[in-house]
Amino acid sequence: MPAASCRIWSCAAFSIGPYGEEQLAGFITAKTVCLHECDTADRHHMGLLSPIVDHDRILYILTLGVMDGFRHQGIASTLIQMVGQHAWETRCRAVFLHVITYNTAAMGLYTRAGFSCLARLPNFYHIATGRQPNPSIVVYDAYLYVLFHGAPGGVVTPWDMLNLAWTPVRSALGKIHSCMPGFCRQQKLHQYPFAPPPSPGGIPALPATDSNGNSIKPDSSGGATASSYQAHNSSDGS
Repeated sequence: MPAASCRIWSCAAFSIGPYGEEQLAGFITAKTVCLHECDTADRHHMGLLSPIVDHDRILYILTLGVMDGFRHQGIASTLIQMVGQHAWETRCRAVFLHVITYNTAAMGLYTRAGFSCLARLPNFYHIATGRQPNPSIVVYDAYLYVLFHGAPGGVVTPWDMLNLAWTPVRSALGKIHSCMPGFCRQQKLHQYPFAPPPSPGGIPALPATDSNGNSIKPDSSGGATASSYQAHNSSDGS
């Protein structure tokens, strides 16, 4: 994807007080990467090692957190739903993340959201903060969790074959483009919206509800609102 494209996506949920004041309730951050940027072990376990899919995009969840006092209200599940919606809208092949082996709550959360645990990666985390369950242990394994969109891992589609054929052409055009005078270059690429199917990858499309039955739906600013809390999403280039 173009270097100028927005790759960091975030969404935050806020509690709305009686006077309209906002308090952060939860947040999630993800990054769009091309498969050729991913670790070989991750690609192997996802069945996406083929060079045919090198330039396909995939969404990596960086952080997910819910503040004390707002847990067990469905906020984390709703934020994961919105990540799935974003993955469909940006045509990402899958959403994936790593979970440290002692975080059983996260394992249950992502399993309920439709993710599959594909592998255990040895010596993945090195933690020396003292906040781990056993301060004397600083090296931990991680589990790889993945939610595929469209064709599952290892399945080559006609579009993948076309993408492979286009790769050398893309490279040649890039070299020609870099040699052109500035006034001849295309300054802006327009990306047209991609409508997701009604129920992508087992994640219900918005509108959704939290565990209290509060409806969450897109608002005019591109975020989402609910009667008890409000979620906004944003993107930032990197």
